[in-house]
Order: sequence, then structure tokens, then C-alpha cells
Amino acid sequence: MSEKVIHQPRNLIAGLEIPFLTEKVKMTAGTYVEGELIQFDSETKKGAKCTDVSKFYGVVTDKVTVTEDEEILVYISGIFNSKAIKKEEAVEWDKLKLAARPLNLYFR
Repeated sequence: MSEKVIHQPRNLIAGLEIPFLTEKVKMTAGTYVEGELIQFDSETKKGAKCTDVSKFYGVVTDKVTVTEDEEILVYISGIFNSKAIKKEEAVEWDKLKLAARPLNLYFR
């Protein structure tokens, strides 16, 4: 008997009222998934998984594994489905939403 495969559509994008702009960001080593939040350290000029909303920078576009100093594509503006966002436990929604607004990043 074959395994039953259930299609799960991508649902990261929640609206088109704001353009989705992307930017390549040099990252620390690790695996990043679509919808994961990243932060940017202006001293090292590298992105990492977001644990500090004051350094919040964007949303990962696709699943990718990087070695040190590789670049990945990150959304730097747009409206996202909050249920599709992957965040660290330390990141609180209320604080994230406030930090995201000046960046033109929104969550529904």
C-alpha cells in the first residue's frame, strides 16, 4: 500500500497591499526555514535566527542550510501570515509587531 501524501500549500504571504522586497543577507552557519525570523548584527554584518526583536531584520524566503558567511534571500517588507511564521520562544508577538512596523513588515 502506498503512503498517503497530503498537499500543504505555502501560506506565508497574507496580503499584497505592500510590496514584497527581498535582499541577500550574509548569515551565520545553520539551517533556516521559510517564514523564520532573522536579526541582523551591524557590527559583524551577519544575520542569525532572531532572538532579540530590537535587531529584527526580515523573514526567510525558503528553507536553506548555510555554512559560515553564505548569503540567503530574506523578505525585508510585506504582509505575512502569522501562523506560518517560525520564531524563537524568546520573541514575543506584541514586541515583534512593534519592531516590525517601521520596517514595513506586518503579520496577520
